[in-house]
Amino acid sequence: MSPVRPVPRNYGEDGFVVRDNGEWAKRKLEFLEQFGPVALKATRTKVSRVYVDLFAGPGINQPEPPQVPFDGSPLRALSLRSDIGEAFTDAYFINKDPLDHAALDARVSAAIRDGHSYVSRDRAHVWHGDANERLTEVLDAVHPKSYVFVFADPANPNQLPWRSIELLKTHRAHESVDLYTLFPYGMALQRMASYNADATEINAPALTAFYGDESWRSCMTLRASGAFSREFAQCMLDKYLTRLRSQWEYADVACEVRIGKRGLYKMLFATSAAAGRKIARWATGRTVAPPSQISLL
Repeated sequence: MSPVRPVPRNYGEDGFVVRDNGEWAKRKLEFLEQFGPVALKATRTKVSRVYVDLFAGPGINQPEPPQVPFDGSPLRALSLRSDIGEAFTDAYFINKDPLDHAALDARVSAAIRDGHSYVSRDRAHVWHGDANERLTEVLDAVHPKSYVFVFADPANPNQLPWRSIELLKTHRAHESVDLYTLFPYGMALQRMASYNADATEINAPALTAFYGDESWRSCMTLRASGAFSREFAQCMLDKYLTRLRSQWEYADVACEVRIGKRGLYKMLFATSAAAGRKIARWATGRTVAPPSQISLL
């Protein structure tokens, strides 16, 4: 058997790796930038305001030239601030890939040095390791009465089992945790839940780990024919939203990311705070009320 060759990486002008992403990747970042400043204002009385990025990446996204590189979620989160000055007080960035870790560590330091961060260096934690294994450490380090915004952007379903999602709500009984997470239907789930029953069974353990139960199996009756592809996709999404709503009072689609007509994935948002729901509805365009008219507290 020939050895597995590493996937070639691209590097930025600073000499560190970048994440290969098209302009379409900006779509999921829009919600963070819309929701974040208003949520920071709404949670100004909390013990602290903590941003957690479970699959943080190298901090810079590189689309196809001539399009220019753009900041990823970690660097954007550091620079978020409300209209009256509240920002995240703490940040936790986790990467399993050592090149991503080294790149983000350097870029976070540079952002803070250059005045592009409202989080101080001693409170901007760049951790190397498996996000699922280090999540307990993060939650142990955060006061239960803090506001916590979790950004979960896995590359595939195997990276984010349901046990980690559930941990956000059960470990130390944190009072205020909002979740913004990727639902990878077009990227992976539609292939894992195949038209071929034998192929689906090979992927069944991974699907069950992702959903946390076998609720996804009830959608398989719609997989007998491509004529029901839309219904199948909706069923798989609804099952996951139901799982989220078993932990959070509100969960819904925040945005859909597409390349042309092809749907890649949806970003889902979950919260148990009435203010969080109102802000999310404004940030996603479900209500036209501006932040100044939202009842925050």
